Amino acid sequence: VSTQSTWGKFTMDSRKRVAVFGGSFNPPTNAHMLMAAETLNLRAADEVWFVPCGTRDDKVIETNANRLEMLSIAVAEFFPSEAPVKIDDIEMRNGRLIPTYYLMKGYEESRQDIEFFFAIGSDLLPTLIDWNEGDKLCQEINFLVLERVGYPIESKFLPKKFQILRNAVDGASSTLVRTRLSEDWETIRTTQKAIPTAMDFSLLGLLSKGVIKY
Repeated sequence: VSTQSTWGKFTMDSRKRVAVFGGSFNPPTNAHMLMAAETLNLRAADEVWFVPCGTRDDKVIETNANRLEMLSIAVAEFFPSEAPVKIDDIEMRNGRLIPTYYLMKGYEESRQDIEFFFAIGSDLLPTLIDWNEGDKLCQEINFLVLERVGYPIESKFLPKKFQILRNAVDGASSTLVRTRLSEDWETIRTTQKAIPTAMDFSLLGLLSKGVIKY
């Protein structure tokens, strides 16, 4: 199956295009890295910015320092140093999560030389309208919609301005990784290995060596 990029109702201009990948990255997985890499490979963006969220009330997550360190390790191990990929810890410096609408508006206002769009998996499309400032989000913000296996894209859920990246690399979510870690941890603990491997945690190919070690 060929991978393709499909443009929707999206304003094309000559500015640099930046795809913002937000999330808790708790932990960052190889799937996150692969999605970002394919975004660049298919010229859907000129740069990728990973934006780890600040403190959240709706879920228990690792400390900001730990998540930022893991994300830094994952990016450094996956991408060459010259790759147009950066980490922006703006939400962590803010202290708390910045709702996506305000995050993107802040970027647009502070960097008018850049065309920003927010990367979102097709599995989250139906919930987009329920996000903070959902109506404004769907009307005003540019989106890069990454099609995920098992989550077909329905036009009724698409925001006003979007680009679809079809058949992009899919993979395990951070939630699945945490579940496997939780299920396997007691068994791993009794092996007395100094540094468990990805295979020990049933995470082969899902996490980098550095993140496993961390």
